[in-house]
Amino acid sequence: MVFESVQQLGVRTVPLAKFISQSSSGKKPYPGKIILARYDDYADKAGKSGSAAMQRLADFAVDRFGQPFAAFEILKIAARICIGSLDRKMPKMLGPKNEFICSEYVEKCFEAVGIEIQWDGLGFIAPADFARDPKTRAIAQFKTR
Repeated sequence: MVFESVQQLGVRTVPLAKFISQSSSGKKPYPGKIILARYDDYADKAGKSGSAAMQRLADFAVDRFGQPFAAFEILKIAARICIGSLDRKMPKMLGPKNEFICSEYVEKCFEAVGIEIQWDGLGFIAPADFARDPKTRAIAQFKTR
């Protein structure tokens, strides 16, 4: 199962096979690359209570299922994207609370176990920020065709 945040639906889970075979808008095949990555320090952050840390991450992730995207929340996300394109730091009041684009959702899931992804703080955290973080390692790439 894959946890994701989709603009029209909010936070949800879908089977991995469906996630790989089509985009959230139904485009087949998925029009990009899908990489499975691991964060180097997860085991250190989880400590001796690895299962407790995973439970915190899972609790955070699942507790957000169905978070709706109200019009104002979508405007906040758009404002974060615009601010980032202007190379401006994001004001805290515009930060995600319970509305997320996918990469922000993943970032907040990681924060639940004390992992901080390095990013520039401009606008919003993007998938490229995960890829650039020196502690994130690609371990597999899924074929989408």
